[in-house]
Amino acid sequence: LLLVAIIGPLKPTVILASAAGSSGADPAEVRSVALRAALTASSILLVFIVLGEFLLDMFKVSIPAFQIGGAIVLLIFALQTIIEDPEKAKQQGQGLSISPSFAIYPLAIPLMASPAVLILIISLVGQTDGFAPLLPLIGMIALIMAVDYVFMRNCIGIARALSPAVTLALGKIVAVLLVGLAIELMFVGLNSWGVVSIEGLKASG
Repeated sequence: LLLVAIIGPLKPTVILASAAGSSGADPAEVRSVALRAALTASSILLVFIVLGEFLLDMFKVSIPAFQIGGAIVLLIFALQTIIEDPEKAKQQGQGLSISPSFAIYPLAIPLMASPAVLILIISLVGQTDGFAPLLPLIGMIALIMAVDYVFMRNCIGIARALSPAVTLALGKIVAVLLVGLAIELMFVGLNSWGVVSIEGLKASG
């Protein structure tokens, strides 16, 4: 759920549609940018999956510390989404031309391969033993990136079909869910340190 909320297609699709509309890009250019963005973001996330445990060991960072730090970043990300100006996403894409560099920034980085998702991936990788348990994570990221690509390549039609109010409401709903998930991740880290007991909180509730 965290991965879907963070790297889902909503923001990249809105920004690409806005940029395509303002620059008059044709469908072929949009498809090319969408594919490049999806492949770039996928490659970055895959590198962090493979090297995540090495990075944790190298910097001597514990899993609970990363969980709590990641939860704080996710919480800030979600709160910014909730309170941001509804026109902000559109304005980010306006005035920008569709080009190969646009696929790298801002689509792949920081929208799809954001700092929040990189922290989350390293946190998840640190809890696994061996490469086999990481295969479901890789599969999930590949699936989400495929969905992102489909949405982005059809961004102009989607933008016409969905009203700004619907797009805004979907983004706010996802952000509210993300706040709860971030708080849950924070409690998991605190529980690992023995600061709080999740079972105790559930019993008292």
